[in-house]
Amino acid sequence: MTVNSKLQIKFIITTLIAVIIIVIGVFAVVTFENYKMTNEQLDALLDFISENNGSMPDNENKKYQYLADEAKYSTRYFTIRTDGKGNIKEVNVDNIASVSQEIAEDMTEEVLKNSKNIGFFHNLANSILANRKVYGFFSNYKYKITNVNSGKLIVFIDCQMQLESFKAATLRSLAVTGSAILAILIVLIVMSKKILSPIFKSIESQKNFITNASHEFKTPLAVVMADIDILEMTVGEENEWLQSIKNQTNRLNTLTRTLLTLSNVQDGRASLETSKFSINDLISEVIDELKILIGDRKINFNKQLDALMTADRDMVKQVINILFDNALKYTPEDGEITIMTRKTRKKCKV
Repeated sequence: MTVNSKLQIKFIITTLIAVIIIVIGVFAVVTFENYKMTNEQLDALLDFISENNGSMPDNENKKYQYLADEAKYSTRYFTIRTDGKGNIKEVNVDNIASVSQEIAEDMTEEVLKNSKNIGFFHNLANSILANRKVYGFFSNYKYKITNVNSGKLIVFIDCQMQLESFKAATLRSLAVTGSAILAILIVLIVMSKKILSPIFKSIESQKNFITNASHEFKTPLAVVMADIDILEMTVGEENEWLQSIKNQTNRLNTLTRTLLTLSNVQDGRASLETSKFSINDLISEVIDELKILIGDRKINFNKQLDALMTADRDMVKQVINILFDNALKYTPEDGEITIMTRKTRKKCKV
């Protein structure tokens, strides 16, 4: 897989994740607000009926003016009254056809039993409230329990239509959300290449420059190496300065090959040449090669142990060279450079 393909896939995945988070957040907010509005409307109806002693009079209460004018005729509800001991003493099912007196009593007993087992802290919270209001759902009904005189008034509202409407709206929103995410994914797949084309061109120009520069370096380096061989025949192979020139020329050759290798690896045309080697030996080799540049600086090489690692040796050597170049740049002539190697589990630290 090429660098461009990897970059395109990362762009699509990252953008899609961001879009999904935003869209799901919007969906959650819309769904919550829809549920909150539905719940508030049901609570308003329950409050209206409870405050009017279990009946639905004409909507003249300014507090509930937002209720529909036909709410009195469209609301299906029934009421139960109990004494102080929780015994049912009155059942009114005149305003609902689907619930008989027996069913109403069974529902009330179940609701009262559940309300007694809601826990100490819930009871404490209810006791602090002025009217000790308790709301809840029972199947397709929402109820409210209010303390009145020496007993309780329990109002049940048939909210099946509201719940079905909320469920349908939620499913529609979910379908729209899924469709939007799918549409955005298609647009990203189609448009990502065009959006990233300036970056692709920049990467391609960079690779072309590296390849061309590496090839251009080969000829002068070959000439320098040939000249070094001739000089060795003249002054001898043991000349320190000549060996330093030869080492740095070899280093440039290695760097040139590394640049070409990196370019090919990015294109998927080559792989790194890994081998097992001693990081301590590699650092010592770099120190010897840079002896002329080190000058009077003191090198303090602290080896914990002979740490072996498996990697591309030339690549690691380039990293060590870069670290040394920076150290030499910021260390005065009479300063000290400290190098430490550590082996921790499966990692070598320098």
